[in-house]
Amino acid sequence: GTRSAPHWSFDTNWGVGLLGSHSILEVQPDGAISIAPGESMAKLFDEILADNLQRKSILLNCGIWGSFPGSDFPDLRTTMLIRIKDSMCWISETFQGKVIEESTVLTEAVCRNKCRLSKRCSHFTWSQDKCKHYRVENEGGSPVTAYAKVTGCTDMGTCLRLAHSEWVLAGDYCPIGFQAPPAGLEVSREVTQIRAQDNVQMSGQLTTQGDYILQPGPDVCYGADQFTCGVLEFNLKCSKETKLKFKAEMIGPDGASDSMWVQIKGTGSRLAWHTGQTSDWGWSSADSPEVTAPAGNSVMQF
Repeated sequence: GTRSAPHWSFDTNWGVGLLGSHSILEVQPDGAISIAPGESMAKLFDEILADNLQRKSILLNCGIWGSFPGSDFPDLRTTMLIRIKDSMCWISETFQGKVIEESTVLTEAVCRNKCRLSKRCSHFTWSQDKCKHYRVENEGGSPVTAYAKVTGCTDMGTCLRLAHSEWVLAGDYCPIGFQAPPAGLEVSREVTQIRAQDNVQMSGQLTTQGDYILQPGPDVCYGADQFTCGVLEFNLKCSKETKLKFKAEMIGPDGASDSMWVQIKGTGSRLAWHTGQTSDWGWSSADSPEVTAPAGNSVMQF
């Protein structure tokens, strides 16, 4: 859309996070976070233009801090991404219809919101401050192109229509449930957070600054044969051959600081990891290339 992003605020008295005037989340006294968007969020979604056939959503990039007064344990910080999706979609289509209500409103967002709240409105148009609501009427209706209101527009409630030159692949694909692993296949996933003070070996120009590691320069530091810029090594121990991907909490504000090499020491060639750029602490926008760690002890190099 064309509107500016709504202002985020946090009410410390009530422990409620607000996007504009709309409640998003609640923080309990014990630190538990409840994501509970208010119904008024519909107004925000209706202010986003409906020209795209995608489901509307709002992404919040939040940070969580933890401190431990009276101890030597360092402060902690992590990123929490919250995506709030609309449960109603709007798709432009041509149909036989009849006007059931006409009013004067100043914006398309207001017209769309009135149609959302109306149980009689299935389509709407807005032009020159005229808002028209329609219902489908195949017998006696007139051809009209308008935005159709699609209710129940959720991840598990919508289908994908695929057009393909091979007829066996074309058709409608609808979700019937979450995918379960085949019988006899054990799927395991382990997430490990490694901090700078953990078991790590450094070489080159890298220095430790609190709980992170700094690469001070030079301004341009890359090349397949350059190790002088610095190498991080973490010891791994796997019970079996394991495929690994990594994320990095980092600051990489420009094109000279948004990538690194990754490899298992002594196996294969180095792979380029383009992390993406961030001017403040945040998780890399891209995972690392996949590497395969052998069973037993090995060393991961960055």
